[in-house]
Amino acid sequence: IKNYKIINVPGTYEIPVIISNFIHKYDAVVALGCIIKGQTSHFNFLCSSVFNALTDISVKSKVPIGNGILTCENKKQAIKRADPKKKDKGGKAVEAVLSAYEVINK
Repeated sequence: IKNYKIINVPGTYEIPVIISNFIHKYDAVVALGCIIKGQTSHFNFLCSSVFNALTDISVKSKVPIGNGILTCENKKQAIKRADPKKKDKGGKAVEAVLSAYEVINK
């Protein structure tokens, strides 16, 4: 990967709108973040909204988006899933988006 940019956002909910503004500047995008479940149903609404928006942006723009947004019960689970030496969910999101990009551009 020769050209990439890391863009920080204030929260997970803001990821789709930021991606939608930059989607055509890149061949592929990876969304990384973490949503940790609290004591209310807000977690479910947030996860659904963000994931549905990312899917919609990807399909409409025809640009693959790797979803590396963790949805976790607690911080310990998030750390385990993010650790490159363990679950490496971020790395898997990159692999998935690169694979999709290759299929599209064959």
